[in-house]
Amino acid sequence: MRNIEKAEVVLKIPKKRHFLIVGALGEAMKSFIKLAEQYLPQDPVLVISNKKWSKDLELLCRKSNFSVYCTDDLNARETREEIKKHQSNICLSLGGVWIFKNDIIDLFNGLIFNCHAADLPYYRGPGGGYSWQILNKEKDMSVVMHQLTREVDAGAVLLKKTRKFKKGVIYPVDIYDIVYDLTEEILTDFIKLINNSSDLFLKPQNHKQAVYFSRLESSINGAIDLNWDREHIKLFIDAFSEPFKGAFLFYKDEKVHIKKAGVSQRKKIFHPFANGLIINRSNDSLEVIVNKGTILLQKICDESGKEIPFNKFNLGGRFYMPSEILDKAKSYVRKMVKE
Repeated sequence: MRNIEKAEVVLKIPKKRHFLIVGALGEAMKSFIKLAEQYLPQDPVLVISNKKWSKDLELLCRKSNFSVYCTDDLNARETREEIKKHQSNICLSLGGVWIFKNDIIDLFNGLIFNCHAADLPYYRGPGGGYSWQILNKEKDMSVVMHQLTREVDAGAVLLKKTRKFKKGVIYPVDIYDIVYDLTEEILTDFIKLINNSSDLFLKPQNHKQAVYFSRLESSINGAIDLNWDREHIKLFIDAFSEPFKGAFLFYKDEKVHIKKAGVSQRKKIFHPFANGLIINRSNDSLEVIVNKGTILLQKICDESGKEIPFNKFNLGGRFYMPSEILDKAKSYVRKMVKE
């Protein structure tokens, strides 16, 4: 008997297409609006976004004569009526501004898609600005176009673009650059596919392999546990580096952010009571004891983002992490937009 979960999903594209674009006014939406101007000049297009972007969005869509509707509640009755009035029958979500309820999803007979800037089913959810991928030592980055369903990021996959990192040390800003390029490519392929096909063929995800990752907030989740070994601490620092504020520790009751670190070659293992002690200082780093060795802190900033000279840290001084702040870092989950 064929496993229905693995059966191919086939969607028929209507002859008279009425596009709906929903999401944040970011680079992805700007790109898709330009593509729609080029490839869908005859198709009515409605753009829905938050009220805070209304002026910028109206200015962006002025040349294309696209309809613009701004709201702070996608699932409100007035919003649904606007979508129905436009006769929208193909929807693309960009930017993850809202959670779609069933009565919105059901308007599109399956032709509702989301551009997800991570691999599926392995990185479902809003993610953490690619910090999770760095913590998990991922080298392949993906952007996926999938069917939008009530279950977050669980819909069948229409398109997928992947690129492999060649560099060793990866910061979130590096992933943003690659994802931007992949998003441009997948949006172009998507709109050409819609324009040149009568049917769309989608591949269901393997739900048994699915992994969900929550949002991260570097100022809260970025607390460094000095009981981790040096390799894990270095990865953690990388994961919250540019463009974020940085993972953090405390020194003399002041919160400091570590933007860059290296693993030292010192082989000596110290007693855990020494964790956090500054044992060496040079012009380009501080050497600090952690579990199973030492780590080199190579760029430290204050709360305003200003870099702190290494001579401001005393030999024999100690970095530390209050237990209550570490507990909050592990328990805090940044909420998604309300349904």
